[in-house]
Amino acid sequence: TASAVGAETASRTEAPIAAVFCTISTETRLVTTTAPDAPPMTRVTTTRAPSDEAIFQNGLWGLSSFMAREGITDASEGVGEFLHALEQFFRARPSTGGLDAYLAGKARLKACRYNVPLRGGRDED
Repeated sequence: TASAVGAETASRTEAPIAAVFCTISTETRLVTTTAPDAPPMTRVTTTRAPSDEAIFQNGLWGLSSFMAREGITDASEGVGEFLHALEQFFRARPSTGGLDAYLAGKARLKACRYNVPLRGGRDED
């Protein structure tokens, strides 16, 4: 209820302030008043998405392994053959829901983990 919230807030403001918080407050004031030319703080991004290097360079192990196994050296041929084999792999395993469903599920999980919105589908409301 509103009165319970008000009472809780009132009791918080009447509680004594720990010495460590007084020290932090004082030190913060000293820093801001003695260093007025300090550069402004930079915002930290809230997304935790992997870098392009992590995705495009380190993330190609599956494709490069497939190409080596199949004796393919041409990148275009390798990508095409890899995609064809990938689709067959998931088609043979109906319990996965197919390649599209598998990738959509993984994308949803990773978007949540990376704190980024998904484009299209159910998450764009």
